[in-house]
Amino acid sequence: MYLQIIKYLAVIGVVLGIGWKVYDAGSDAKDVEWQSKWDAEQSRIDKANLEHEKKVRDLESKLQTDADEVNNDGKAKSDSLQIDIADGRNTVDSVREQSEKFAAGTGRCPAQNTGSTSVRQTAASAAVVLSKLYSSCEQRSQELAAAYDKAKIAGDACEAAYNSVREKLNSRE
Repeated sequence: MYLQIIKYLAVIGVVLGIGWKVYDAGSDAKDVEWQSKWDAEQSRIDKANLEHEKKVRDLESKLQTDADEVNNDGKAKSDSLQIDIADGRNTVDSVREQSEKFAAGTGRCPAQNTGSTSVRQTAASAAVVLSKLYSSCEQRSQELAAAYDKAKIAGDACEAAYNSVREKLNSRE
């Protein structure tokens, strides 16, 4: 009797073992199937990420190129402004020298009336004061004009860079 029970238990064990192997084989097949689907999806996601990154890099490159172009234009305008300022200073210096020569020459006019010496000295003194006042005003106006021009060029360059970036970003949408 014990022998028969052992046979039945052995048969049940074999059947359970075979059932377990069949189940395990099917489970492994499903795991392989899901892993291949997962790998395919991961590959698709990686490819999409690479394409997106390439588009972003291209856009960044275009934006940087535009910003560099605006920067170079601003620098060229600034250089041109510096040349114009130097030319203006030369012209002002020439006018200042002429006015100083004129003021200095007022006191050396030939005397026609000996009673007008004090008038000529006063005129010469006034001419010197006016010459120095003109010189001071001209120098300050040059400084203010240069500062304004630099600020205007910088503002225009900044605005151009902003508009370029905004246009590129709007064209993407």
